[in-house]
Amino acid sequence: MKKHWRKILLALLLLLLIGSFTLQDPAARLYIRLNTASLEAFAQEALSDGAAQTAQYGPWRVSVWHGAGIVEFHIRQSPASGGVEKGFYYSAAGTPASFQATGYPLRVSGGGWIWEDPYGNHGYTERIQAHWFWYDAVL
Repeated sequence: MKKHWRKILLALLLLLLIGSFTLQDPAARLYIRLNTASLEAFAQEALSDGAAQTAQYGPWRVSVWHGAGIVEFHIRQSPASGGVEKGFYYSAAGTPASFQATGYPLRVSGGGWIWEDPYGNHGYTERIQAHWFWYDAVL
């Protein structure tokens, strides 16, 4: 009976841990810091494969923007208009980018940069560490 409860407790803790990495900004940032080498290897391989546009990395859907050298890891997506998308991205050049590497101009704001498109979409990005950035986008 004790073994059964231990398994349940271990499974619940594992689900909580996975959930924290997929839903929360601080946990994702920590994950990047602890797993930089494997994430960079994945991102660099995704960029070198000229055909791939999307991929999967653990619990995250990934978008690859070859022309801009950007690999986005989507943590939270709201499908409806006015929804919020959050995640992090690898920038091969080590420079920030607007959401989906659209090329909209970035303006310095606080500890990062903001962008806005002509349709009312806007977002924020900030550096986590070399080549890695966090993003929030309101679409």
